[in-house]
Amino acid sequence: MNLLLLWEWLASVSVITLLFYYAQYKLRRQRLEKLASKLPGPKLLPLFGNLFYFFGVTHEGFIKRIADLGVNFGNEGLARIWLGHQLVVGVYKARTLEAILSNPKVIDKGYLFSFYKPRTTGSFATTGDVWRMHRRFTNKMFQPNYMERYINIFNEQSKVLIEHLSKTCINKTVDISRPIMHCTLDTVCRTAFGAKMDLQDNNTFTFVDDLSISSEIIVARMYKPWFYFEPIFKLSPEGKEMFMRVKRLHEFTKSVVDKRREDVQKFNSKLEENGNIKGTEGGCDNKELEPAPYLDVMLDYAKEEKLEEEVFLREVLDVIIGGADTSAVGDSYVLVLLGIHKEWQEKIHKELDDMFGDSERDVTMSDCNQLVQMDMVIKETLRLYTAPHSLRLLTEDVQLGKYIVPAGTTIYLAMYLLHRDPMYWERPLDFYPEHFLPENVAKRPKFSYLPFSHGPRGCPGSRYGVLSMKVVLANVLRKFRVECDLDFKKMEHKPSLMLELVGGYPVKLIPRRSSKNVSINN
Repeated sequence: MNLLLLWEWLASVSVITLLFYYAQYKLRRQRLEKLASKLPGPKLLPLFGNLFYFFGVTHEGFIKRIADLGVNFGNEGLARIWLGHQLVVGVYKARTLEAILSNPKVIDKGYLFSFYKPRTTGSFATTGDVWRMHRRFTNKMFQPNYMERYINIFNEQSKVLIEHLSKTCINKTVDISRPIMHCTLDTVCRTAFGAKMDLQDNNTFTFVDDLSISSEIIVARMYKPWFYFEPIFKLSPEGKEMFMRVKRLHEFTKSVVDKRREDVQKFNSKLEENGNIKGTEGGCDNKELEPAPYLDVMLDYAKEEKLEEEVFLREVLDVIIGGADTSAVGDSYVLVLLGIHKEWQEKIHKELDDMFGDSERDVTMSDCNQLVQMDMVIKETLRLYTAPHSLRLLTEDVQLGKYIVPAGTTIYLAMYLLHRDPMYWERPLDFYPEHFLPENVAKRPKFSYLPFSHGPRGCPGSRYGVLSMKVVLANVLRKFRVECDLDFKKMEHKPSLMLELVGGYPVKLIPRRSSKNVSINN
């Protein structure tokens, strides 16, 4: 009997304690919930909020559901939804996006972006002072004085790509994204890390699949609140799959760093043999050791701060993904779209033929600046298929139109819907590079086109990415004609770091000239 009374007493105390903490929690959030109740959005269910808004949604359908939220409730540029206890406000119009992206105090990415942290902790996913430090390191890589050297590497690696394409992909349909991704990975390993990895010669390389699948799981976790609780996610099949993929990504990253360390050690040993002063672990700018403007700084920093190896590798992986994935996806989409829209492929070929003729010369910075038709095609491709969203956490209230969005809100930057808004785009759902004729650009507000975001957390490598795309595409399209049997109107997409094409990027490459000229020689 006494034992029963004890259990009843413990149960009563537990319930009272839980109610007390819940009341405290509700008091702290009272203002947030009051302001949130004034924001437009779907009807709330008691206790569950909007938990069922994404119930049963496929990964491919997530973007469509988010777009529906903006279409149905976002006429004033924003719409509210509750994901578990997280208040999320989507912003859809140029004016509301400008208010967020131009605010120097809105730089944190918030709780939902913490799902990326097992994989990367660099400038992509971190916040505050840690982000500022990493941003300084990343900015060093993209200084203008490095761009000419990068273009030389873009040319070199795209020639290797063409050699592989000419041997394995001629006159048959292939997923072009895989060889292009290997090319862009080789490129970023050279430009950022000074490491020659020769990934285009490695047929067993798993990085592409590991990155794609881990990204899909991370994005899917954001709209599945039951996975917000870390132990549940780690024990789930999705969690186990993600951590396995991330482990392999880190193993690859370690191989890149180890290659750089090995090259630096050999270089320093050679200096010692010649009686010169040894360089730092991060190397030096001697011509015998390829510069690595990002990794050199990071190696020295990691040594000074005694960074754990796992933390260091996550930071390095951030740059690898940012430098390789976005360019590879963009290149792949351009080739698919040109294979579908033959009239634009003809314009690009004419532009390249007028510029290069039958010359085998490299693409230069001057050439890139004069590729007007290609520039329009790349911009239109990035309008349709750039990163579909990003997140920001409000640390103080922000006025958006007539609404006050409270501190503690996660802001969902809906670039997918912005780039398809008929308010800004004449043919929003079509591939229409004429959107980027000068007279059409002049009609649109500044924040209607955000392929690289904007403001303090805008992509620091936007120029690097566009130059990489122009060089790779110019070299590939000088040699090949592209065919694609996909129906543009029926193409399906899924959210990842970029908006990916479901089923891959199937194209057929046909040599434009004799087989003798398909191979580009240095």
